[in-house]
Amino acid sequence: MSTVFNQTQTHAQEKNLSYRNLERARSRMDGQSDTLQQALQHQCRERCHHEAREWQLDAAEAFLSGLDCTILAGTGFGKSLPFTMPSFVKTDDVLIVLAPLNSLEEDQVRRCEKMGLSAIAVNHETYSEDVHASLLRREYQVIYTSPEMAIENLRFNGLLRSQDYHDRLNGVVVDEAHCIVQWGGYFRPAYSKLDKLRSFVPHHIPIYATSATMTPAVLACTMAFATSPKTLCGFPSLTEERECTKGCSRPISQGRIENFICDKVEPPEDNNHPIKTLV
Repeated sequence: MSTVFNQTQTHAQEKNLSYRNLERARSRMDGQSDTLQQALQHQCRERCHHEAREWQLDAAEAFLSGLDCTILAGTGFGKSLPFTMPSFVKTDDVLIVLAPLNSLEEDQVRRCEKMGLSAIAVNHETYSEDVHASLLRREYQVIYTSPEMAIENLRFNGLLRSQDYHDRLNGVVVDEAHCIVQWGGYFRPAYSKLDKLRSFVPHHIPIYATSATMTPAVLACTMAFATSPKTLCGFPSLTEERECTKGCSRPISQGRIENFICDKVEPPEDNNHPIKTLV
């Protein structure tokens, strides 16, 4: 099922379409939605020492339900928590997070460890025989890596293609997803190859894209990596139709599309730091 946003839809209608996708997913859960959200909230209190916001719980539930998700929120709003929370309840599964910088990978690993999750940064500086062996044993719940490792490193890519990982993969995250467009040329060509994800990630495994700095045009082009050719994306504050701009490659998903797009994301009440970027 594809969600198509067009120029006649209001902001509220765009939001409703995304939540209809979530409701359809909930209808397949045999009434377990409330139980799942309660479990996620409980784990968030225990591990993070604060409560998750409603939109974070909805996004985490959408991700756990197999919906491709796009989250646009300013720096410091907590957009990483929704893709982390599924690991609280699916402790034997593996989450792959593609990050643009080694320093970001290492920072996120430390954050995961504070939440009681086993995590590792896998990049050209850390990848070794010992690391590869630990990945084969699935010793880590969250693997932070780069597009270059996931797409171009044959050995690591082979790991991600393996049935063993497919059986235990709960999702793939493209963090700072605006880099697909902004860095996907000569600077970081691996970003322009992220359409290849669906060549080795099964269609039932969701892809989660997050960013704080997407303009409408960048959002449209980025969403083309996670939508079918005829699917258009919704931008939280605009209603006009956006088509993929020049430079987009073929889509990640070929047919199974039920996008969940969070909008009207508000900052956490205890956030005393100024918001750097809003979309």
